[in-house]
Amino acid sequence: MFAQLRKRLTDLDAQITEQRRVLAELEQTRSDVERELHAIAYPVLTLPFEITAEIFLRCRQLWGFAELYHRRTIDQNTTPIKLASVCRAWRDIILATPLLWSEVWVYFDALPAELVSKPAVVEGDIDRWLIRAGGRPLTLYFECGKGEEAEDEEQDEPFALGRLRDIIHRWSPQVQYLHLVIDRDIGPLGLESLQFPLLESVALDCNYEARVVDPHRRVFTNAPRFHDLRMGLPLAFTFPWSQLTKFQGELWDVVLFTLAPNLCEVTCSFRPDDSDHLVVTHRNLRSLTSHVTDILEYLTLPALQHLAVLYLSNHHSIVDFISRSSPPLISLSVPGDHAGTSFNSWGQCVPRTLESLEICEVSAAGLVDPSILDVLPNLRTLILKDVAGGFDFYFLVGYLYSRSNQLRTFKLVWQNNPFLDGKLYDGLPGEESYDTISGHLSRLAQSGMNIRLGTRDKRYFPIRDTAIV
Repeated sequence: MFAQLRKRLTDLDAQITEQRRVLAELEQTRSDVERELHAIAYPVLTLPFEITAEIFLRCRQLWGFAELYHRRTIDQNTTPIKLASVCRAWRDIILATPLLWSEVWVYFDALPAELVSKPAVVEGDIDRWLIRAGGRPLTLYFECGKGEEAEDEEQDEPFALGRLRDIIHRWSPQVQYLHLVIDRDIGPLGLESLQFPLLESVALDCNYEARVVDPHRRVFTNAPRFHDLRMGLPLAFTFPWSQLTKFQGELWDVVLFTLAPNLCEVTCSFRPDDSDHLVVTHRNLRSLTSHVTDILEYLTLPALQHLAVLYLSNHHSIVDFISRSSPPLISLSVPGDHAGTSFNSWGQCVPRTLESLEICEVSAAGLVDPSILDVLPNLRTLILKDVAGGFDFYFLVGYLYSRSNQLRTFKLVWQNNPFLDGKLYDGLPGEESYDTISGHLSRLAQSGMNIRLGTRDKRYFPIRDTAIV
């Protein structure tokens, strides 16, 4: 019995020794594999710092950032924070790229009452975010729409405008773009005397019923670079008008064109009141985009180069405007068949300087008359959008051949899918061969014409792999 136990103990010692040997080999193998793994660099980590940072900046444009909402302050899904959580290398790049932290979007209305009620919590998160931007110019988007008093007891407490004022005042030396969506009187923000040395663009979205309309209140008077204004409603304050070069918003009259003599670009909707408006001459405006042509009845723009109209309420207003202004138009975008009026009926009045013509909602039957191009010798781009009805592609090919020496870009977006498989005589002298419509279009493209064909939601025939835009 004693001898058997001694033998058993000896066997166990031998097995333990063997297992230790195997374990040591496994540990050595694991160490070797780990060393090889560490020697392999992920391709993305081999990129130069500047390229990786640029990729992160592009992600910022796609995802947006720094939205404050629900029970969290800075949202963990925002671009810098989410990217920084991937690995230490990325975190170092994120923290070393100030531009990623130079923009903050805050929706104060979405913050819960218990968060708003805590002093300096929201302000602290915003400050910590923007501090990482270093001295970079800042973009601030603040939405604070609730009134000072909640309509019912369960409604979250509104964020006081006095607290928002302190945030704006603290960071005003670095603000380049400021967007305010506020359904209260903005007077408590103290924008009258605040210094904005870098401010270039302002967007104000204020509720008309909730705000105090005070045309004598001067705002952004200490912003020497301010030149771009966007207003969601008609003008209600006094801005440094002489600095404005760009405006986007809603107009009820044409007083803006008198107040701001240095405007170069205007995008607006126009809803005139019942008052009589005199015709205003503005000698610096280069670009005008309007929902309707009515505004043209009250303007003379001798320097206008780019005109876009979304709704052709009266084609006579364009004709009269061009006759009165004699503008050196370079590009023109107009509807085609509104009010039963096609471009062919008034296109003869368009200046010979025109290089780009875009016609929307045109019927195939009302396609541009080829003779129109004869009076537009500088036309290089012709765009037809939302073409309705049947389409004669044989006419199209002949049309493009006849203008191949003039047109450099032709774009057609129709409402129905076409079929480009019809045979057509190729027109070459001395040969009796035929080619498909697509073949002819390819030949035109090879000769130097940029052709784009498609529908609203589908690329059908992109020549040179050019997508419909």
